[in-house]
Amino acid sequence: MSRLYTLAATASDVADHFGAGGFTDIAVPSETIEALPGLVVHATNGRRHLRQMLWGFPRLTREMRLRGDPPGRIGLVADLTNPMWEGLVVEPRYRCLIPLTHFANPNGSPGEKTRSWFSAEGQPIMAWAGFAKNTPELGPVYAGMTMDANELVHPTNDRMPVLLMPHEYERWLHGSIKDVIGFQFRPPPPAENFVAEHTDDLWRSGKLPPSARPQQALLKQSAVSAHALPSRPDADRLTSMCNLYTERKSAAEVAAHFGVDLPVPAFNSAEDVYPGYSGMVVREEQGKRVLRSMTWGFPRHSKSKKTGLPNKPSPTNNARDDQLFNPYGMWSQWFAQSAHRCLIPFTAFAEAVGEKGAMTKTWISVTDQPLAAWAGLWRPTDEWGDAYTGVMVDATEELLDIHDRMPVILRPEDHETWLHAPADEAFGLVRKYPGDRLVAEYSNDPWNNRGRTSPPLPDMPTLL
Repeated sequence: MSRLYTLAATASDVADHFGAGGFTDIAVPSETIEALPGLVVHATNGRRHLRQMLWGFPRLTREMRLRGDPPGRIGLVADLTNPMWEGLVVEPRYRCLIPLTHFANPNGSPGEKTRSWFSAEGQPIMAWAGFAKNTPELGPVYAGMTMDANELVHPTNDRMPVLLMPHEYERWLHGSIKDVIGFQFRPPPPAENFVAEHTDDLWRSGKLPPSARPQQALLKQSAVSAHALPSRPDADRLTSMCNLYTERKSAAEVAAHFGVDLPVPAFNSAEDVYPGYSGMVVREEQGKRVLRSMTWGFPRHSKSKKTGLPNKPSPTNNARDDQLFNPYGMWSQWFAQSAHRCLIPFTAFAEAVGEKGAMTKTWISVTDQPLAAWAGLWRPTDEWGDAYTGVMVDATEELLDIHDRMPVILRPEDHETWLHAPADEAFGLVRKYPGDRLVAEYSNDPWNNRGRTSPPLPDMPTLL
């Protein structure tokens, strides 16, 4: 059974479909694989709630413990009598619905496997029968139950997800163990009710199914037309994520705003902060908040393709939200530790807009927070001392003409949670900031001009 699926819908769409409350502005991962986060609907006190959890229960064998290995992940439930599951399946409180629009299986020869996607005809959002639990090792996790595959899926795998119709949701969430067994061992759903999309996309390509791309494009198009930005003919050229922001406040002003002592000796960072520059960061030390100067960007190492020798380290200054739990990435170790989360003070961030070679700076500021906090991570480094990075999320609909990503902007009342809460609770803050509280200011200032480029103080109109 595949360990890859996608949800080509917004969190609001999912909440509406399942009649669920919760964070409807959280980011929906472009695809979900085991060990990464996905959306889950569960029921408590008679209400359905939408949450984000990690896909895969922790599994740690005796041999793994002896080697000091981290837990593995089990995201599929095939044998209900397995000791790992038998205590869960009888308790309705551990059941959940896993929203998805497509699931994938690898197809082809080893080393050349491609993605084959499957979706249900007439069901824009499907529900996979799942189990969820809060674990001491990883926090909230979930897994999906599988069954025998139908004729359409079987050439790529002999198992497929147990998919539920809307009228079956309630019975899955609250029914008896006989209902659970009945769902898993019923005949496979008819093949004619499904659509297969066999692609040439390599298994690890990260590419979505063709039928998902028009749907996402349509969502973006409707969002832009509903909240129109000033028209720019070159706005379809997007560069990399946020690589410039400004701090139009002194260290004393920042310290006063965030309620921290002014550092000794005092310092001020550059007004315009680029990757590799020093910027101001608020973090926790020995139970109190402090203001520190750090280098923007975790060092990333590479080798020259020509000589094979190490290149000079480059700063990686943006952390994608869908990589915060990736155990093989560079962020999960630091995101999991609340002591390594931080606040990045800023007054505006910039994106490059325009044709390659002629890009200009467009500045975005926050109307209800003249001095705002960007959710960040920090760590000590051998190369540059303490370094920090900013967490990025899919852009709010109103910003799509400028860029498809934006910083995670925290509300003042969420600072404490970001700095202290467990990772799964802190991840609930990784969401879009309301577009009606943002101001965009286009400029003719060339993107590559690193002179004095900070935007003038805005008059605070709501442009978006």
